[in-house]
Amino acid sequence: HAPAAERLIAAGAKVNARNSKGNTPLHEAAQDGGPAILSALIRSGADLAAVNADGETALYNTAYLGFLEGTQTLLAAGASPNCQDKEGATPLIIAARAGEAEVAELLLQNKADPDIRANNGRGAIHEAASRRMGAGDV
Repeated sequence: HAPAAERLIAAGAKVNARNSKGNTPLHEAAQDGGPAILSALIRSGADLAAVNADGETALYNTAYLGFLEGTQTLLAAGASPNCQDKEGATPLIIAARAGEAEVAELLLQNKADPDIRANNGRGAIHEAASRRMGAGDV
């Protein structure tokens, strides 16, 4: 996919264009988790802080889906691990909710704040407990 994306970008495709849900190409690529296409988009100026209609950045997709390499790619490029969506959830809360312990650990290693709580009052530890992740996972 990365070579095709690079050809489209070279032909003038807009890397920050949005679809009807507010997703950018970076959001869509994050759903597949492939670091090559994420890197190609980032090199071409994709906005790491772009949010969709739900207030989510691309990092939410890699966190929720458990894409460790994709999450690392976004974090290494400067994606914020402490951004909050419309419900106040962070990528760490989303990873914990999905039971993605490895991604949660990676987010913590990259300064994700485990004390942030979503609008419903639940933080990553609450989500991890409800998923029965180990206490050391978050």
